[in-house]
Amino acid sequence: MKSPLTLPLSPTGRGRRREGTEISDFLRRKLRYKLKKTISYIHYKEVKLALICCKILLDKK
Repeated sequence: MKSPLTLPLSPTGRGRRREGTEISDFLRRKLRYKLKKTISYIHYKEVKLALICCKILLDKK
């Protein structure tokens, strides 16, 4: 019996939730971009280190 009473309230809640998700989506996108940037930077550093290590190993041989 409780479910029909909550139905009229659901559209407004959905609307509010949508607004909230829009903001969170924007923040998430921003965070994801920052993460991608940092990950790519770290990856670049790792590749550089790997190349240096390879150079040292080749020089030793």
